[in-house]
Amino acid sequence: MMSRNSKLMAVTSTLLAILILQLAIVYGNPSNNSVQITKEVYIKEGYIEIISHISAPSDLALLKFNLSRAKNMLLLAYAELGEEKYSATVSGSTLTFKWGKPATNITLVEIYVNTMTYSEKSINVTIPLLLSPEGFSANTTVYIKAPTTRIQPITRFQYNVSRDRIYFNVEVEPANYTELDLLMSPYTPLLKIENLHRTVIIKENSKALFIDNITLVNIGGGKPTFVSFTLPQFSKLEEVEGPLGVYPNIGTFKPTTAQTSDGKTKVTIKLRAPPQNHGDKTLLTLIYSVNLTATEGEIPAFNPLGKLIQNYTILFKVKGEVLDLSCKTVKTYKENSYTVVEVVSVGPLYDEIHSTVAGAFKVNQPLPAPIIVAFAIVVAAAFIAVYYLRRRPKVKVEERKKKVAEKAEKVPLSEILSLAREKVGLLEEAAEVWSRYLEGKISWQNYRQQIASIMKREAAISKKLKDVTKDAKEEVKEILANIDEQVGYAKNILKRMERVERNFKRGILSKNEYKEQAEKLRGSLEKTISQIHKLIVKLEEYLP
Repeated sequence: MMSRNSKLMAVTSTLLAILILQLAIVYGNPSNNSVQITKEVYIKEGYIEIISHISAPSDLALLKFNLSRAKNMLLLAYAELGEEKYSATVSGSTLTFKWGKPATNITLVEIYVNTMTYSEKSINVTIPLLLSPEGFSANTTVYIKAPTTRIQPITRFQYNVSRDRIYFNVEVEPANYTELDLLMSPYTPLLKIENLHRTVIIKENSKALFIDNITLVNIGGGKPTFVSFTLPQFSKLEEVEGPLGVYPNIGTFKPTTAQTSDGKTKVTIKLRAPPQNHGDKTLLTLIYSVNLTATEGEIPAFNPLGKLIQNYTILFKVKGEVLDLSCKTVKTYKENSYTVVEVVSVGPLYDEIHSTVAGAFKVNQPLPAPIIVAFAIVVAAAFIAVYYLRRRPKVKVEERKKKVAEKAEKVPLSEILSLAREKVGLLEEAAEVWSRYLEGKISWQNYRQQIASIMKREAAISKKLKDVTKDAKEEVKEILANIDEQVGYAKNILKRMERVERNFKRGILSKNEYKEQAEKLRGSLEKTISQIHKLIVKLEEYLP
């Protein structure tokens, strides 16, 4: 038999062996081992996203990095292993990623904020780079993707630049941290979600209606003309609304949607009232429905719309009772026949880290009453028949003709509206061409060719409009006349733009005078286009 001391030594030896083995798994051998790292850096709307693909020579259960100054910029970080995500932790200046089981290939995600400073001369960007983990040297390749081709690194190191990308490769010692500073054009459009107010309405157990009221702010200096959102799985876009009203589903301003491989819907919207300058804001409302049967009852309440969202409020509005929610709540109150629940913020919304909420509801469905409905239909039909029989003899031939004329008038009104939208769409295209010329993206000759083509198409649309509005209501004709007047103003502004350009080339205007006048005219053109949009909204009121 073994003595008590012998047993104790055996147990101690076993524990030490296990501990040594674990240390070998976690940290490897710093002197002999090196990890391969590929870092993808994306400069986005007010934040930086860094995705690191790490290949280790042996199984690892965790990795630690020296955060240094980046601690003040880090918003969130996590490790990905397959479809599982594991949140990272920060202790002092050390960032620790730990995942469920040892692996040799791991993906790390870091999100940094407060990395950009805007000025009229440039946008300064600081990119924090954790080039190697503690205990391991690394061969690290970095790819940086910027939202503009006008980028200039100001940190001195060996790098390559290709249009909107910067890339380089380095061999570094363990726990290496560095920062890359670069400059971007001040005219880079960067549209950030400043605030989201989301209401999830549930009237039936099989469907949820999402109403997302979004405040967008331009944190760059260029004019953003498009914005894109990613809707959750099993959703359908119902409506888009902006400061000028509902976006029509036909014509130039139709939001375009594209299904991706994972079943999500990407919505790209051409903004009707884009924020012109740095700090300008605009509002958008997205309304979309989600099939809860397909999601097996999981509600994507924290869906981030393909963006980073830090400030938000989320409400559940249920026609009936809320029995249970798998998230904490702030308050619950009644609003007519609805129960309204405000849910607690779960931190920044990004990449579906906190996407879904399980809920149990008692939805008040209307009671079926086929007999009452049938009786109501019969009674209504009887009243209509009596009214028609009494009124029929009194209807004069002139009144019948008037009704026929009104009915015929409804036919071309949708065409009138479509043509009017095409007109304003062409003006927006002209404004965009002018912007591209000012930014140096196209030549003067190319600008003139495109404007000539736009004006030719506008003349053809004007001719069509003249033909289809002969028998329109006087009110419709008056609105169209106002639209024509505004279009005339827009054409005049385009001519003045060309005059300013010629004067600059002849040396009559200095560079500062040219820039000031060009921007002022561009602003006038945008205001005129906005006025035409308002008139089109008035025209929409006459749709049958």
